[in-house]
Amino acid sequence: MSASSALAWFALLLIVSLYASYVYSKRTMSHADVVCLGDSLTDCGGVGGRFTDFLAKALPGVRVVNKGIGGNTLAQGRARFNRDVISLCPKVVVVELGANDFLQGNRSIEALRDDLEFMVREAHQRGIGVVMASVFGPQYDEDGREIPKQFPEGNPKFGRQILEMEREIAKCYGCKHIENIQAKLTGSEHLSDGRHPSAAGNQLVAEALLPFVKELLETPNPKLKIQNSK
Repeated sequence: MSASSALAWFALLLIVSLYASYVYSKRTMSHADVVCLGDSLTDCGGVGGRFTDFLAKALPGVRVVNKGIGGNTLAQGRARFNRDVISLCPKVVVVELGANDFLQGNRSIEALRDDLEFMVREAHQRGIGVVMASVFGPQYDEDGREIPKQFPEGNPKFGRQILEMEREIAKCYGCKHIENIQAKLTGSEHLSDGRHPSAAGNQLVAEALLPFVKELLETPNPKLKIQNSK
């Protein structure tokens, strides 16, 4: 083989290799194993300190994508569900939304139910496992004793209604439901501003989510099973 032929073959192999790398990169970036859809509670913690970062560290080889946007409500999560979740074809979606709906208090439980149920149903119909990560539910003190959830803002009754709505949807569709992902955030080091978890707090949130996420990752595609949602 002449020098010019060898050079041509080398150039061809290089082009093929670069194209294969490009295709693999595009495929990887358009796919996720776990998508976490949420508000500022999903997005907070800083670089390396979000609960998704700790999930990724605990799940080597699993691509965890953070889709948290500060201030988002259930309606806004629903509006971007196809783009931010379905398009990535994940095995699991963690839905952490509802806190801003509680704080705003300007929509009915029925409207919130419709948004959350839409997302759960869309996921289940595509075989995507769902973890509902709630901020409502029991709290624990530093000694591990259960205490009522404190609501410095908003209407506590509305918070209980949202929690009950979540429970009903979880039962209806058989999805995972974690009540109050901040239940064990008892120390000042766990919160960055009194409301949002710090990196230390997000590590505890990730520990609460991890068993449910792992179970769904190891489970064949869940089948839609609907009971009575009302």
